[in-house]
Amino acid sequence: MDLKEFLGSRYSTDDFEEFIQERFYGLEIQDSSYTDDFLSESEKKSIEEYRYLGKSELDDGKEIGFFEFKSTTTHIENKRVGYNTILKKLAHEEYLDGAIASFYHPDGSVWRLSFVGFEYDEGRASVTNLKRFTYVLGEGIPTKTPYAQLKDLKYPKLNEIEEAFSVEAVTKEFYLAYKSLFEKINEELEPQKALFTKYESDPDAGIRKFSRKLLGRITFIYFLQKKGWLGVTNQWGDGRKDFLSYHYEICKSNFYDAILSPLFFTALNTMRDDDYYKKLDCKIPFLNGGLFTKERFDNAEVTLSNELFGDIFTTFNQYNFTIIEDLPHDSEVAIDPEMLGRVFENLIEDNYRKGKGAFYTPREI
Repeated sequence: MDLKEFLGSRYSTDDFEEFIQERFYGLEIQDSSYTDDFLSESEKKSIEEYRYLGKSELDDGKEIGFFEFKSTTTHIENKRVGYNTILKKLAHEEYLDGAIASFYHPDGSVWRLSFVGFEYDEGRASVTNLKRFTYVLGEGIPTKTPYAQLKDLKYPKLNEIEEAFSVEAVTKEFYLAYKSLFEKINEELEPQKALFTKYESDPDAGIRKFSRKLLGRITFIYFLQKKGWLGVTNQWGDGRKDFLSYHYEICKSNFYDAILSPLFFTALNTMRDDDYYKKLDCKIPFLNGGLFTKERFDNAEVTLSNELFGDIFTTFNQYNFTIIEDLPHDSEVAIDPEMLGRVFENLIEDNYRKGKGAFYTPREI
């Protein structure tokens, strides 16, 4: 099958079955569908129907099951507790060590693919805990990470499936990409070092401060546009999800001077009637948190090339930025605010100068 097309398309039962059959030994798809009669009143709030597709014995002797869940809502992320409850029950019934499950709604363009690992009590009488790791997939969702992680998954052991759904893998990958962009901005500003002497006693440190803040602001805007809060014409949430890339593509002059700097220091940092921003003819929220307050080094009249921002957006657009807060033992394999905090920590001045920025310490899951 074409894995990229599968990951970047609306959900298809046939494609999901093909995906798992290509990767696991001896899996004969069962036609086992369960609806109202098999669901508790609590489970019915999350699940309209589920299918148990069968199980496969892995090379390490572990058994993994395969499930398909039809959600009661297109907002699948809001029903995670309900899914996890039934997964624990189904794992115990089949004595599974793990599960791969899809979650979809027929009217939704986005769906979810999860790996779930189960922990049992000493006598395997009951499932005591689960850990669930999820890729968000479908139309308009970046699939670089899931494709890279899943393309070589073939007749795996359980730990290899865990690695394919690893949050740590995407955090390390994104950190290295982010650090590369940080250094690219520094390099572009190096010939303009003299511009920082008026505002910073150490112009090299001033350049790094500018670069960190620039990337941090752009990153925050990626979360805002994911929420649909930028380029709003009517209701909050209906804004462009590609706000920065869109304005980059149509900009006919210097992008930083014409679009980004005014967005930072005027649109996002100034209270306006009804949040209307005349320059871009749309609503932009006023954020009173300090991130878009002008720092001394922001006054340096630097020149940043449009190509630099093209590189930044090309890199960021390959990743899924999530605004869904992780639950204990239930994580999206995506870029989230907590992860970004750890990335920023590695690039703060003291850590960077000591060389600590050369690695990323993953969070505990």
